[in-house]
Amino acid sequence: MNTFETNSLPGELTRILLSTYVQESVEKCETILACGGASAGVSKSISTVITLMETFGSQLFQHPDFAVVCSPPLLHRSTVLNSWQRMDNMFINHAFHILQASPQAISAFMSFRNDQDRCLELWHVLLVALSQQIDILSSLINVIHADTCPKYLRPEDDELDGVIEHLFLELLSGETSRVDLLKRVIQAQSESVFPLMPVIHCSNIGFFLSENGQDILFETLVSSLSSTVNDILYTANTSFTGLATVMDFTRIMLNDKNLNSDSSASLLPNIFIVGYLLPVMFPTLEASTIDIARGIWVHWVSKADNGLQGVLGGIIKERLKDLVQDCSVCTRSVRLSIFIAFLKPLQTRRYFSCHKS
Repeated sequence: MNTFETNSLPGELTRILLSTYVQESVEKCETILACGGASAGVSKSISTVITLMETFGSQLFQHPDFAVVCSPPLLHRSTVLNSWQRMDNMFINHAFHILQASPQAISAFMSFRNDQDRCLELWHVLLVALSQQIDILSSLINVIHADTCPKYLRPEDDELDGVIEHLFLELLSGETSRVDLLKRVIQAQSESVFPLMPVIHCSNIGFFLSENGQDILFETLVSSLSSTVNDILYTANTSFTGLATVMDFTRIMLNDKNLNSDSSASLLPNIFIVGYLLPVMFPTLEASTIDIARGIWVHWVSKADNGLQGVLGGIIKERLKDLVQDCSVCTRSVRLSIFIAFLKPLQTRRYFSCHKS
């Protein structure tokens, strides 16, 4: 763009040529979007806009040489608008259509716009639209995975909280058609804490869920794990399929912020039972489920302070005592008695920090 500052004739002609090209490209894309054109047509037209953004970067939204004229029917009278104004209007007014046709266009806009208010506005519009068309959410996740979006993107309110909670409840009830979509939502911007246990920090889920939505989702997980473990312990011939699903999402969702919360105090003892008691009681329990439970237990309890370790040890010992005394537990008492050998190690700090088998 610095070459435009010369007063030479070539410089002047170049400015006029580029300004005209930008104007015509944006106007063509606006027209196709306004007419509800097919995705193929929108994709072809928006590709030109993407090229403009990639070529001129943030200058496309700032340099005065890109001021363009907007005439009827887009406005009631001819008005001079900067390219950033037209681009903002186009993306925000046709956000969902653009996302369907070209997620790369959303990614490019977020990358080069350099305006937090406008990017947050676009993000809000997209989340509202996706709450009614949730299967398209994977396209927006692709935008996040492109790693060009600003990290400050957050919901304005609770745009997706209700629909994500509904899908999660369906999943825990056995409807697995959207399991991959839910995993991708939660795993957006994931951090690998240790090789087999990628853990999502609460703030990272904020791309799609409000803080309250995150809390509700985690509480739902805690409740589901508790009821699933109880079903296996007290109901004959209970399938382990539901347990595998719950443990998989526990692996994904557990986070530092919840470590010392009341939720964790009830979650971690059930994880211990899955990892160490159920394999003794049910030899057919899948090794992958056992490994996930033990991995979570070893990692997170080793991070707990002495107070929380003592609380967890007390809860687990009481649970085991109750099971020994409860005749309704669906297992052979001889198998359960074998597990009592684990009670003594539970009294030591060494068990919490080192025990892995």
